[in-house]
Amino acid sequence: MCQNSHSSLYRPRANLFILYFADALNARDCPTNITGQKHKTTVLAALPGYLQNLSLALPAGHPWINLGDTIQNHTSLPYFTYFDTPEQRDSAVKLLLQNAHCREVSLALGLTQYRCGAVSKHPRFCLACIQEDERTHGFTYFHREHQLPGVAVCWKHDEILSHGCSICGTYPIRGRGLSMPGQCNCYSGLSPLPAFEKLPTNHDVLKWLADESAYLVSAVGTTAASPRATLRQLVLTNGFGKGSLPVYSKIATAIEQKYGADTLQWLGTPAWSSGRPNAWIRRLLHDNLTNTKRSPSILFLLFVGLFFDSIMDFETAIPINQSGSLSLTKDAMTAQDSVLIDCHVNAENTAASEWIIDLQKLLAKHSFRLSAAAADAGISTFALAVQARNQNIRVPLSKQTFAKLGENKLEKIRNDLRKGIPKKTVQINYGISEWSIFLIELDMLEIAKINRSVRASSIRDKHRQKIIDLIKSNPNASRVTAFVELPGAYDYVLQHDRDWFHQQFPLRRKPPQKAKRPIRVDRTKLDKALTIKIQHLITMIESSGSKPVRITKCGMLKRAGFYSKYVANPDAYPETTSLLEKISESQYNFINRKITWAIQEMMKYGQTISINTLRRKASVQASKIRERREFVIKAVQECGAIINMQSFFANV
Repeated sequence: MCQNSHSSLYRPRANLFILYFADALNARDCPTNITGQKHKTTVLAALPGYLQNLSLALPAGHPWINLGDTIQNHTSLPYFTYFDTPEQRDSAVKLLLQNAHCREVSLALGLTQYRCGAVSKHPRFCLACIQEDERTHGFTYFHREHQLPGVAVCWKHDEILSHGCSICGTYPIRGRGLSMPGQCNCYSGLSPLPAFEKLPTNHDVLKWLADESAYLVSAVGTTAASPRATLRQLVLTNGFGKGSLPVYSKIATAIEQKYGADTLQWLGTPAWSSGRPNAWIRRLLHDNLTNTKRSPSILFLLFVGLFFDSIMDFETAIPINQSGSLSLTKDAMTAQDSVLIDCHVNAENTAASEWIIDLQKLLAKHSFRLSAAAADAGISTFALAVQARNQNIRVPLSKQTFAKLGENKLEKIRNDLRKGIPKKTVQINYGISEWSIFLIELDMLEIAKINRSVRASSIRDKHRQKIIDLIKSNPNASRVTAFVELPGAYDYVLQHDRDWFHQQFPLRRKPPQKAKRPIRVDRTKLDKALTIKIQHLITMIESSGSKPVRITKCGMLKRAGFYSKYVANPDAYPETTSLLEKISESQYNFINRKITWAIQEMMKYGQTISINTLRRKASVQASKIRERREFVIKAVQECGAIINMQSFFANV
């Protein structure tokens, strides 16, 4: 394995689906025997679905028998699950172990949502890494850091990645099985084929994505309890919100300024869509999606880069910025309630002790005097009061507090709380402290519930009224209109009052499209460009001087990186089809070309021509050469080569 380190925190590892048994995989039936896959190309996936089969094929004592270690150190799963909860990560590991087909794992983990592709179509490599691997290990392999979504450069050498040979085509190269990077059919050595025809102009962003992606794939996972809630809190504290709601237009502008519009478009995640912030920005900040849907790791990475220089900085800042779930209750609460909730959470996290279990008895022992009971338990009065409220234990007001507030004032405070007036307002109106209100709530436990319920209903009614007023002023208003003109109300009702919102804007049936759908791609232009590219590839193949490779329709399309699109709709590329029919080489003509090439090569080194020397040089069966006796003699005469006088060709 590779022992080079990106940082002191992790070591990059080989991509498992390419590294194992490299030489054995060139055998025709090995994918079935070792991995259980019928075809070699099915081994090229974002995640391997054949780990159990692979472990059974390994000898005893091999480190890859430990599948947990294999998944963590030799697959890309840590990258895809970095921003998941520990439970989700464990579930993903079990899923990968139990499934024999990589497609099922990819669908379950939501890898189809990656607009830039969860896995590269052809395995990528760095030329500098190849040279380094040969010096260090004596062999080369595909690094998993180079196969991750949105990675176009090497995190270590800052070089543009390649995915094949400009002469032989993309990996896996035809006739060589799943060969390692740097190996191809060229005698003069590999001529790297860039993995991307066009890249964004901001190279620093590409390098940053490569660095941080390499960190994610070698890390265990985030320490944030809820990454979505943490990012939402960061958005609000960094001036991208209004009150407790994010302003998505500001976020979209900041993301586009940070990474560049061309980079986001290249990643398939533009910040804007039809003049509005793209939907993925809003969805990523919805904390209620944490346990139901996954979002691509690259989207989290883009958000983290908006506030921090690296994932490590983000993880370091989590204890400071972690705020938990921003749900309806949190939105409806004041700063005063936030303090109580935080204390409540801290109390819940305290190790269970006898005073918590027997709190009712402890309070009764001291006649429900909080200070005396807290002193007996050796804790703060506030912590004990929070536990009492948590366990729904009523603590009557003390005589001193009752006398200080007075019966009339106390009743007015209770009535205001029942009406849903914010506690901070009650404090100011009556000149009392936060602790006094907390004691009043302990005396009548239902008051706090009523206050929260009334306030939540009041907030809901305000947002509803805004939507209703919009519909009255604009009868043709749609959901998009509400999103543009009332972003705060739209966000609230969509999260907490969805059914009512759908009633106000019922789904409309789309009218039948009379006009034909406009053509998104200029296929005529694409057809001409593909024709020129194939002609260029043919010229390079013929002028390379290397051992001939058969020119076929399928082979040329794969070398051009256009095979799947062409096969899907061949009628859309008439010029390409015409050219392919002309240049496609039959088996008979291909053998003749190999024989001609071999004669020319042997003439350069002064070798005489015989069946034995010719079949070795041309890699052609002797019987095929005998069938072409006249052709060989003619080719020898044209090239000026010498026939061995004792050979088959000398007997006229």
